[in-house]
Amino acid sequence: MAAAHSEPRSLTLVASPGLQQELQDIGEPLSRPRGTVLFRRGDSNAGAFLVRQGTVRLFLRNRRGTLVSDRRMGPGSLLGLPSTLNRRPYSLEAEALEDLELIFIASSSLHAFVRASSQGGREVLEILARELTAIQSLAAEL
Repeated sequence: MAAAHSEPRSLTLVASPGLQQELQDIGEPLSRPRGTVLFRRGDSNAGAFLVRQGTVRLFLRNRRGTLVSDRRMGPGSLLGLPSTLNRRPYSLEAEALEDLELIFIASSSLHAFVRASSQGGREVLEILARELTAIQSLAAEL
């Protein structure tokens, strides 16, 4: 059985301080206690989450239930971005490892932001590209 791909903290999804502020301006602040599941694979997508404080476990199991990716995401991380931009169900699972302070960015707000903000939209797409590259690397290891 293959071991899960594990990283102590992924930098692929971390937004710059400027982008974090812009997303905070269009999003809704949320607090969630340790153990909360933010989303599961296959859940309908409502939007993306910006982690302001705390740590989230972002993981993926294959159809046989084997853990294939397991990452720890901290402040500045954007969760659910690929699914939100593609208007698809979430493809990973996200669970709070600590009490969390988040910004929830509704799908419609994120899409409007990407269209309207040349610099912010470009950074969102760069984060998406880094995440897709990381996924391709993971797939090559399986």
